[in-house]
Amino acid sequence: MHFTREEQEMIRENLLQTGLTMSKSLGPQKMTVSKLTTACKIAKGSFYNFYESKEAFVISLIEYSRQKSAKMFIQKLDGREKMTVHDFFAFYREYITTDYDFMNKLTIDDYLWMRKHLASQDYFNPEKGFKLVQELLSMVEGVREDIDFGIVVNLIKSIYALKEHRATMVQTSLDDSIDLIFKLLERYVSGEDI
Repeated sequence: MHFTREEQEMIRENLLQTGLTMSKSLGPQKMTVSKLTTACKIAKGSFYNFYESKEAFVISLIEYSRQKSAKMFIQKLDGREKMTVHDFFAFYREYITTDYDFMNKLTIDDYLWMRKHLASQDYFNPEKGFKLVQELLSMVEGVREDIDFGIVVNLIKSIYALKEHRATMVQTSLDDSIDLIFKLLERYVSGEDI
């Protein structure tokens, strides 16, 4: 079946939006092409007009999430060159509750599946996280001069580690634990006494 360019864009957007939702509920490992195409109401064969494999789709999904996240960040800048440290962490707190934070609901099994199937994409290279944090914080005013970006990366990753291991955490204290890490991050980045 041939689709017009407009239909292709609508189908691709639907696949990506549905994939984000499904990756939150099932995780990328358990998300299948069949489940995805059924939810999108397209034939399974049509999926392969857009992506050669589920892995290629997940890579596209991650990139889509990054584009949407960058757009959110630019909207929060609201025409300013830089935002405050407080505004940045308010943005980040909001961001981790959106569908665009792809890593937010991953389980250990999802993470291991992604490491195995997406290893060539270099998503798990700590240097990439380091550079991303450096880039983001270059658009934030009031950042301490002696900042160690590695500390920031590790503390951010600790939030995701808590979420990945949510089943083993004290549930009634999980949100407060994450909130405490955010407060620590904000104080560290701004140079306030810790």
